[in-house]
Amino acid sequence: MNIDEQMIMLVQKVGREVWENGELSPGSRAILRSISVSQIRQYREQFQQKVFQQLRYWANTPAQQELLDAAINCGQVFANDFDYYCKDCLDILCDNKGSAIINKLLSHTSQYINNYVVVEDTSEIDDATYQQMRSQFKQIIYYVQEQIRSRGFTKVDEERGKEILRNLSVEDIRTIREILRKFALKTIDTETELYSQIPAIWRTETKNLFKSIVNLCAGILDENLIHDCLQIGLDNNVSHEEAQNRILKRLAQQLNTWAAQRKFYVKKASPTSMTKILPLTQQLTNETNNYQVQQLQEEIKRLQKQIQDLKAERE
Repeated sequence: MNIDEQMIMLVQKVGREVWENGELSPGSRAILRSISVSQIRQYREQFQQKVFQQLRYWANTPAQQELLDAAINCGQVFANDFDYYCKDCLDILCDNKGSAIINKLLSHTSQYINNYVVVEDTSEIDDATYQQMRSQFKQIIYYVQEQIRSRGFTKVDEERGKEILRNLSVEDIRTIREILRKFALKTIDTETELYSQIPAIWRTETKNLFKSIVNLCAGILDENLIHDCLQIGLDNNVSHEEAQNRILKRLAQQLNTWAAQRKFYVKKASPTSMTKILPLTQQLTNETNNYQVQQLQEEIKRLQKQIQDLKAERE
C-alpha cells in the first residue's frame, strides 16, 4: 500500500469517527499526534512534485513554461505556512470533541486565510442598499436569460459588450469588484441565517469562513491584472496565439508579485468611480424594466388578438 492510499484510508477513518462518535478513538489520536510538520512537508512536496511533473507535459511554449515556473515559485512561498496549518488542524481533531471540532476547524481556516488578505475598506452596505442591489441583480439576470431564450445575443450586442469592457479603467474594475464583494458579504450575513441545513451552532464560524473566502477571491481578482488581460484579449490587432502568450506572461508576472508580497491586497474604491459605476447599474436595470414592459405589451396584444379571433368565429 503506497503513501497516497494510506492517507486516503486515514482521512476516511478520521472522518467516520468524528461523524459517528463526535471524537477520535485513542488509536487515531495517537496516529495524528505522531505526525510531525516535517512529515507533512515531505508528503506535500511529493504531491506537488507529481502535479508539476504532469503540468510540464502541458507547458509546450516559453509562455506556458514561464507561467508554470511562476506557479511553482508562488506555491513554495506559501507552502511552509500551509504545513503548520495542517498540523494545527490535526491538533484540533485530537484535542476537541463534538461541535467544538467543527467550529475550531472553521475558525482556524478563516484565520489562516485572513493572514494573507489585506482589505482596505471594511465598511458594510446597509439593509436598504442590499435589498435594492438584490432586486437590480435579479432583474438583470432575468433580462439576460430572456435575451438568450428569445433571440440570443447578436453581433451588435457582442461588439457593444466588447466596447464597454475596453473602456473600463483600472479604477472602474476595482469599483465593480468592491460592489460585488460587499454585496456577497451582505448576502452571506443575510442568507446564511435562513439556511437551515447549517446547524445554528456552526453558523457564526461558517459565515466568517465564507467571508474570508470572498475577500481572498477579491484579492486574487486584482484590478490591474483584469484590466491588462482585457486589453490584451480584446485587441483586434493581435492574433489569438499572441494574445494567449501575452496573457500567460501577465499571469506569471502576477504570481511572482504575490510571491514577493506574500499578501493579497483588496484596495478601496474611490468615491468618484462609485458615482460613475452606480448609474451604469441603474441603466442596466432600466433596460431590464423596459424589456419587461415590452414583453408585457406584446403579451397583451397577443391576448387581444385571440379575443378578437374568438369574437369573429362566433359572429
